[in-house]
Amino acid sequence: MIELHADPAAEPKATLVLRPNRSLSARQLRSFFYLLATVAGGVAAFGWLQGNAFAPLFAALHLGFVAFCLALVWRRSGCSEVIALKRDLVEVWRGPQGETVFSAHPLWVRVTGSPDGRLWLETRGRRTEIGAFLGEGERSRLAAQVRELLAGFK
Repeated sequence: MIELHADPAAEPKATLVLRPNRSLSARQLRSFFYLLATVAGGVAAFGWLQGNAFAPLFAALHLGFVAFCLALVWRRSGCSEVIALKRDLVEVWRGPQGETVFSAHPLWVRVTGSPDGRLWLETRGRRTEIGAFLGEGERSRLAAQVRELLAGFK
């Protein structure tokens, strides 16, 4: 998902916030897990009533593993990338702390693409990949938006 925040009177001139698409909110994900746990608990209880004493243990272990995997996926989907275009600086921030991974003057920055669909911001031999977690169509839109915003500085 690409969000453009542009204000010609403010500094930075434009900010692009890139986030991966999420299909579920946190509440919906918890509800899905509770539904899954209820079904797994029902199946494990039925197995226990039929004489399988280990069914509840395996269901609990399996649900723990599924909860761990869902938490990892949710945490990974929370990553973001910010491209701030100011009058005299282009910056790329990543991560929850907002670490600056790229900064350069906008007149020296160019957007390049590779044959495998990756996008790069380049300047004087330095480069950083942008929008790695976006889909192919979103990356092409991002490239067009960044090129248009950079052209406004020239």
